[in-house]
Amino acid sequence: MPILAFPCQFCVSPLTADVTDVPPRDSQEFITDFQNGKLEPHLKSEPVPEADDTGVTTVVGKNFDEVVTSSGKDVFIEFYAPWW
Repeated sequence: MPILAFPCQFCVSPLTADVTDVPPRDSQEFITDFQNGKLEPHLKSEPVPEADDTGVTTVVGKNFDEVVTSSGKDVFIEFYAPWW
């Protein structure tokens, strides 16, 4: 998948756009969207799971900051790698 990536010194993750079969004039739209703050960071992440009432929250790449670093709560997190 060809992509257009725009590195940013203030961004945590690269900002990317899928440019498969996209004419060059649309790359200007990508730059304009970046300047207007409309781009989402590209994260390799599972989808955010639905909440349940078990008391355990599943954290993925897309909700890590919200749940762990920005929640204002003390958090105990266990990292799990299914391939181990």
